[in-house]
Amino acid sequence: MSAFVVQDKTINRVIHALATDYNGYFGYVSRKIGGAVKVPIGYNHIHLIDDEWEQKLGQAMFALNCDAVNQRYGPDQAQEFRPLDYKWQSEPCTLMQSYKALQCWHYQCSEGNVPDTSELYKAMEDLCNAMAHHLVSAMPAYETAGWDAA
Repeated sequence: MSAFVVQDKTINRVIHALATDYNGYFGYVSRKIGGAVKVPIGYNHIHLIDDEWEQKLGQAMFALNCDAVNQRYGPDQAQEFRPLDYKWQSEPCTLMQSYKALQCWHYQCSEGNVPDTSELYKAMEDLCNAMAHHLVSAMPAYETAGWDAA
């Protein structure tokens, strides 16, 4: 397995999905992780209605990605992939593109103890599942598939 530090646009596309519909079909994810639409980061929480939540969440996602890369390759190796200068910038895209970006970020963070110890990693895994469920449920093939009755 290998890992790299993702581009800002990868993280920003994920945040775009949350900013577009943070209180809609992703609501159950926030309830699962503590209610009031918040994303856990260590002992703190980023509320998706706070000022500058996008930058705070993006920075936390970036830091977790760097941590995973450093666990994979050794201390301070994340900086070998790119400058460590994450910046939030709106990155409008489709929900499908946001989902693919989230899958990329999630995979790049799956090194070392990150999957077992990070609340943010687990919350984003739940978000990934919620996005997949929403995307599949909206597909014509899903709509035309019959229900199996007991």
